[in-house]
Amino acid sequence: MKTIKISAITTMLLVTCGVTSTIAANDWSVNEDLSSLTYVSTKKEHVAENHVISGISGGVDASGNLAISLDMASVNSEIDVRDERMKDMLFKVEKFPAATFSAEIDLEEYSSLEVGESTESFVEGNLSLVGITTEIEFDVLVTRTSEDSVIVNTATPIIMSANNLQIGEGVEALKSVAKLSSISDSVPVYMTIVLVK
Repeated sequence: MKTIKISAITTMLLVTCGVTSTIAANDWSVNEDLSSLTYVSTKKEHVAENHVISGISGGVDASGNLAISLDMASVNSEIDVRDERMKDMLFKVEKFPAATFSAEIDLEEYSSLEVGESTESFVEGNLSLVGITTEIEFDVLVTRTSEDSVIVNTATPIIMSANNLQIGEGVEALKSVAKLSSISDSVPVYMTIVLVK
């Protein structure tokens, strides 16, 4: 398995780092229509619910500067009142509208994939959420789908803890307002990022 070491240079969230191991030194942009992040929360011990964040933008430039942004107001659980509570109590979108992930990538260390080829890579960097930066790491599966596009998927779910991200207080607020016996502290996160020239 190829290992990618990423040194984060500013604040921001998960994923596209792995892509840069497979592309030449050209500008690549996130295809917002085809990219998304999904996490699964569990309430009352056994009730699992999907949440999708679709507002993903950014990319990597020819110098290897990675910048990805997640529009936290795009969170969608298909229940409007819950979405509004998460925006206000958990993600505090009025003050922190985006989560970000930035890194400096040495593109010269990595060779290009042929169309149809895939590689699994280890990624580590910094996530900034509600103004707090946390180091994260995860595995991605990178596939070159054409000369002008690359798709990056999480190879395994990224297990993220609300307490580690310092948003545990928001989870407790959601539990209280919804009168729930429990909401899981940790959630599996899945990502699909499509980069295009």
